[in-house]
Amino acid sequence: MLQDHFRNFSAMNQQPLTLLSLLLLLSLITACTGNDILGSADGDEASITNTLVDDEDELSSNLLNLEPGTVIGRLQLDAPNSAEFILHGTLPLPFGLYPRPDGQEAFGIVDSDGEVIPAQTEITSRFALPEWAEVVELIARVKRPATATAGERIQYDVIIHYHEPNTAPPAGMSASNLLKQVNSLPTNVVDFLSQSKPLEMHAEDFYGNRYHCDLLDGADQADLLKFGENQVTVRTYCTMRPLAGNPGAGKSYANGGEMPHLFGVHAYLSSFAGEEVMRLDLRINNGPTNLDTAAGIKPLGNVYLRYLDVEPLVSGWAVGQHVQDPFFRNGRLVDQIRNHDDYDYWDGSTLIKLQHKAGDMHLFPHRAQFHRRLGIYPVGQSATAQRIVARAGLAFATDGVNEAGTKLFSWWHKASARFLAQSHVIASLENIGGEAAINEILNKDGGFNDYINNLEKGHMSAFDTLPFEFPVLGAFHPAGAHYGGVSGSGWIEYFTGSDVLAAAINAGYRLLMLEHRAHNDRQQQAYFNEDGTPIKRSHWTLPATKTPQYLPFKFEMDAGADAPFGDSEAPNPHEAAITAAGFKPTYANYLLPFAPWDLQHFIRWSRSAKALVWIGNDSLAKDDLWRAANIIYMSVREISSHPTLLQSESPAAKTIVNLAKEVYELSPFDPLPEDLSTLQGNRIGFSTGRDDGWAIDTMASYYALAPDSWRDEVYPWFEKMVDIFSDGQSTCSGMWKRQLTSKIVDGEYEGTQIFEEQILQNALRGVGETVYRGRDAELTDQVRAIIIGNALAMMQPYLWNASENGPANQQGLNDIGSNKPFWAFQQSLFGPPPPYCSQPPTGPGGTVDWPQLGGVFADYSWPTFAWGYAITGDKFFFQRAGEMVGAPGDLASLPLHELAATVLARFKQDGYTETHMRAAIIGSLEQP
Repeated sequence: MLQDHFRNFSAMNQQPLTLLSLLLLLSLITACTGNDILGSADGDEASITNTLVDDEDELSSNLLNLEPGTVIGRLQLDAPNSAEFILHGTLPLPFGLYPRPDGQEAFGIVDSDGEVIPAQTEITSRFALPEWAEVVELIARVKRPATATAGERIQYDVIIHYHEPNTAPPAGMSASNLLKQVNSLPTNVVDFLSQSKPLEMHAEDFYGNRYHCDLLDGADQADLLKFGENQVTVRTYCTMRPLAGNPGAGKSYANGGEMPHLFGVHAYLSSFAGEEVMRLDLRINNGPTNLDTAAGIKPLGNVYLRYLDVEPLVSGWAVGQHVQDPFFRNGRLVDQIRNHDDYDYWDGSTLIKLQHKAGDMHLFPHRAQFHRRLGIYPVGQSATAQRIVARAGLAFATDGVNEAGTKLFSWWHKASARFLAQSHVIASLENIGGEAAINEILNKDGGFNDYINNLEKGHMSAFDTLPFEFPVLGAFHPAGAHYGGVSGSGWIEYFTGSDVLAAAINAGYRLLMLEHRAHNDRQQQAYFNEDGTPIKRSHWTLPATKTPQYLPFKFEMDAGADAPFGDSEAPNPHEAAITAAGFKPTYANYLLPFAPWDLQHFIRWSRSAKALVWIGNDSLAKDDLWRAANIIYMSVREISSHPTLLQSESPAAKTIVNLAKEVYELSPFDPLPEDLSTLQGNRIGFSTGRDDGWAIDTMASYYALAPDSWRDEVYPWFEKMVDIFSDGQSTCSGMWKRQLTSKIVDGEYEGTQIFEEQILQNALRGVGETVYRGRDAELTDQVRAIIIGNALAMMQPYLWNASENGPANQQGLNDIGSNKPFWAFQQSLFGPPPPYCSQPPTGPGGTVDWPQLGGVFADYSWPTFAWGYAITGDKFFFQRAGEMVGAPGDLASLPLHELAATVLARFKQDGYTETHMRAAIIGSLEQP
C-alpha cells in the first residue's frame, strides 16, 4: 500500500516509488470489474469506478441489455403550482448506455398515476469516446400527484423504456415552424408563431435613428438545439440594422448618420407541449469580430442609446422577466430605483424597455454583453410564464435504490458520477449540513434571497461583502470590483452547484442563473462572427494550409492593438456629441472601468456557467462556455504570434509556445515541432500556475459538451499541454511550477504556491477523465501519473506542515545563490535524485532549513485527497485529509471504512463550510 511507501519519509534508506512502479500500481487498481452493473445497495460498487479503459466493451454490452421497466434513476423536485407541467432534469449515465446503436430512445418517466411517459432525451455531455452520452436531460409532460400541494417534495422514477424517436424535422425549416413541431401546442401559440414578424428587437440612437431585428423567421442564423415531443429549442442570431426612413439616412456616420448596424442578438426560444407560453433567453452583444467586412459588420466602440426593447408584435401578447430590473417598469425606464414591491412587473405590458430618462442616454460598452431570461405569453397567463421562466419543473437526480435493491444512477453512483469535467462522486446533503445547507443557499449573504433582492432593487451589497460592490449601472449590474485580478478566494470554487444537486432545490439553480448573469455583465469579452458563432482561431491563423501556422497579431484573452478586429476605429463618433451635450450617463464612470475576470481568476466566471449546464442543460450557458473556450484556444496557443520573429512573443503570454520553450529549452528561433515527444524535457519545473489551470479546466469542460468537429480541432492542444506537464514536472519535488517572484517565499528562492499546484491538479483531472479516459489508456495513465506525483509530494514532510496539518502554502524549490542547486525532497518520488538535485541546507543543530511561508492554505487542498484516493485506492490520503480537518485519534491504525467514517464525522461537524471545495473528498469518504 502507498502508506507503506510514504508514511515515514525520514527513513533515508526507504525504497522509492518509481514512475514505472506507479504506473503498474495504477494498472492493478483499475483492473478489477464488478458483476453488478448498477452497483449493490450497500454502496460497495467501487469495483467499477475505473473500468472504462479496460472493460468498456463488457460494461456497455451489459447495459444495452437492461430489461425494459428497470428503474435506473429517480428525479425529485418541489411540486410546481400546476396540475400538469414539463418535468426536466439531468441524469448522469455510465459508459455505454445511451445512445442505442439501433437508434431507439431508451428512457421513460413513470407518471404520478403509474402511466409510463416516453422521455425526450437531450445529450448534455459526452464521454471521451463521443458515441456515448455521459449526462442526458430527460423531458416529459407529467401530472402532479393528486394529493400533493405546491412546494411539496415529489419524485418520478426513470425506467428503461424503448421507443421510437421523434421524427427529425426537414432541413431548412424556419425557426417559427420548428417551434410549432412540439406536441399538443395550443392554438394561440401556433397562431403567434404563424405571424410574419411576431417578435422583434428595437433600439434608437442619440440622433433618433432606429434599428431592429426579427428574432424568428427573419433572423440571419437559426439552429435547432433541442427537438422532441415535449420541448423544442431553437437558437437564432440577428444583427440589428437601421430601419427605413431614419433621420440620419445618407448622412456621414460622424454627423448624425446611421451606424451601419447595432447589436448582435442571440435568442434561445423554447416551446413546450401543452403550454400556452414560450421561454426566451436573450444575449445581446456589442462585440462583432470584423470577420465579414462585406456584410458591413464592424466594431462600434462604446454605444449610447435612448432605448432598447424586445417587443411581441402580436396583439394580446406580452413579455415578462425572470428578474425585475429597477430600470424597467411597465415596459418603461423609471427615473429612480423603487421598492419592487410597489408594482408587479408581470403586468401584461407588451414592452420590456431600457429607455433613457430625461436627457441621459444609456451606455453599452465596447465588447460588452448581457443576457435576460424572459417569458412570452398571452395577457392573463403571467403566472404560467413565471413558472416556465423560473424553471419550476426542473428536477434533480437523487441517490437511492430500486425495488430490487440496486443502486440508482446519480451523481452519487461511482459508475455514473459525471459532474463537471472532473467526473467524481460529490457530497450528499447529509454531510454538508442537511437542511441547514438549504437555508444557506437561500439566505446567507450572497444566497438566493440576497441576490434577488440586490438585483431587483438595484442595490449594492453591504459594505465589504460580495457580490455587488456597485448598484445597478443601466442595463448592467456587474458582480465584484473593477479589477479583473482582484485578490482573494471569493468565487474560487471547484464544485459550484454540487450543493444544489444535493439539496435538489430550485432556488439554488435560480441563484446560479443570477450569478451567471451578474458575472457576464462584467465579462467584456464579446467576440462574435456575423453568423453568431464565437471567434474561431482558424479564421485568423496564417498560412491557412501550411505549417507551422501562426497568429499574425497578439491575443491574450483580449485582442491587442494590432488585431484586425477594427477596435482601433473606436471611439464611436456619436460619443463626443453625447458628451458635449451633457447626456452621457453618470454611471458611465463606474461601468466603463470594469475589466473581465482575468485568466488567473477565470473560474469566477466559468463556475456558474458549468453548473448551469451540468444541472439544467442550459443552452445559453453552454454557448457561453463555447465562446470562452474559443477565446482561451486563441490565447493559450501552441502556435506563435509571428512566423519568424519568435522572440517577439511576450514572455508573460501564457501560450503553449512559451511553456514549451522553457520546458524543452528551445531558442527563440526554434520552431515548435508537431510531436513534442521528440524533445527532452528539463524536468525541473517551469513558469506555470493557476492561469494555465483555469484555461485547461475551461477547455476540458467545453470538450465534454462540444461537437466532434471542435474536439478534433483541439485534441492536439491537450496532447501538447499534457506532454509539457509531464516533461516539465520536477523529478526532485513533483512540482510543476517554478518561479522567482516576491510573492513566493519573499523572492529569496525559486518556488511554488501550493494552491496553484492544486488548481493544476484539478484541471488535469478534468483532462484525464473527459478528454482521454476510455479513448486512450496510455494518455489516461500519463495524466494520472503526474497528478499522483504532484499530490504525493504534498504529503511529504517538507511540504506537509505537521504543526498546522496541511500542505505548506508556499515552498522554496531552488536556492538562487551559488550554483543554484535544485533541492530534492528526502525521498524522491521518481527514483534516486538526478545529479543536479541536492539536499536542502541545514540550520543550527543540523535541522533541515526548508523554506516555507504562509502556513497552510487549506481551501484549495481538499480535492488533492480525493484525486489521490481515486487514483491509488490508498487510505493514506484519507489519513492526511483527517489530519487537516482535525479528526481525532490514531488515524493511521484504523481500517479503511472506519477511517473514512471517522474523518467524515469530523467533516460533518463543519456543515456547509467550504462545501464547493470539499465536495469530492466528502464524496470519496461516503463511498470508500
